[in-house]
Amino acid sequence: VLIGEDLRIADANRSAVSLLDMPAGAFRQGTPVKEFLTRLAHRGDFAASEVKATMQNALAALINPKKAVALGNFSVNQRDVAWWAAPGPGECVALMFRKISDPPDADLRALLQNAPLGVAISDRKTGKFLFYNPRFSELLGAGCLPEAEFNDTLLISERFRVGMLRELQSGRVLEDSELRLKTGDRSPRWFLTTIAEMCFEGRDAILWWLRDITEHKQLARELKASATTDPLTGLANRAKFTGRLERAARMITGTDKAGAVMLLDLDGLKTINDGFGHECGDFVLKEVAGRLKCTARGADVIARLDSDAFAVLYTSSGSTAGLTELARAVLNAVEEPVLWENQTVKISTSIGITLFDGSVIDGHEALKQAEAAMYDAKQAGKGQFRFASPGLC
Repeated sequence: VLIGEDLRIADANRSAVSLLDMPAGAFRQGTPVKEFLTRLAHRGDFAASEVKATMQNALAALINPKKAVALGNFSVNQRDVAWWAAPGPGECVALMFRKISDPPDADLRALLQNAPLGVAISDRKTGKFLFYNPRFSELLGAGCLPEAEFNDTLLISERFRVGMLRELQSGRVLEDSELRLKTGDRSPRWFLTTIAEMCFEGRDAILWWLRDITEHKQLARELKASATTDPLTGLANRAKFTGRLERAARMITGTDKAGAVMLLDLDGLKTINDGFGHECGDFVLKEVAGRLKCTARGADVIARLDSDAFAVLYTSSGSTAGLTELARAVLNAVEEPVLWENQTVKISTSIGITLFDGSVIDGHEALKQAEAAMYDAKQAGKGQFRFASPGLC
């Protein structure tokens, strides 16, 4: 029976339901562990004086599971049952039961064989797997490997193994370690594993719980990207740009380096949207993004700030002459005609540039000055660039 960190049942297999001869509802996901233990105490032959102490021991083992803790024996429906708590996968604890009449390790094999997670037991000294269930074999693509190669080096390096054994010897349980593994002939996948010491068939052994979290990791990456990436162009968005700008300002404060912000505002995008349609406008924006990436190669970050505004950040700006040359290159690149459905679409941009040192002019002020310089370029006739000067703000 798997118990979650909220002390509620997370999962239970059929063997537990059958062995304890309790209604399936007693093992329902989300059932408080106190309620489950109370039912178990009434079902078994616990002496009245032992019920409270047994429950307290079980709860203590579940709350702070550093290693397997034996919780004693009891009888249920004329079956002698031993039970114990052990660290489980993730934040879970495994509450395990077995018939005393059965060989302990044989019963443990049967218990783990049908577990929904990958479970394996390896020899502590050699690393060779003494047991693994079908799910573990499936996760690692064991069918593609010779038996001699199926050991814990599939999961960890020898260097990590030495450190792992040292940690386990100190009484720790290694919970929620993330492993990226190439499994069989498939592409690499991510796994969450919990590792604990145990005794198995008279040997010092290591218990492994393995869960595939590849899809979870992929979703997390996508969510992170969506929070910092402009979905149309694939460039950084405003949030990412301002964060990088503030970090750059802190990094160069007190040094002799200067950063630079180049702010671009496209001239005539509304006319394109009105005359050719928004699909053409989106195509132009993506084309401009691609040209910026090719032209501003040394930039720390290139971003689309809003509908027709782009920004480029340099943390090592070089000389004003160098920025002037770069601004001209950007103007020329953006002004190249765009071909849309056999029609030529013209676009230009106005650029404002400011230098900042992170102290007198911080990131926020640098962006303000670049914006003021950009508007100055627009007023001068568009398709131009201007450097910020104190009078512009």
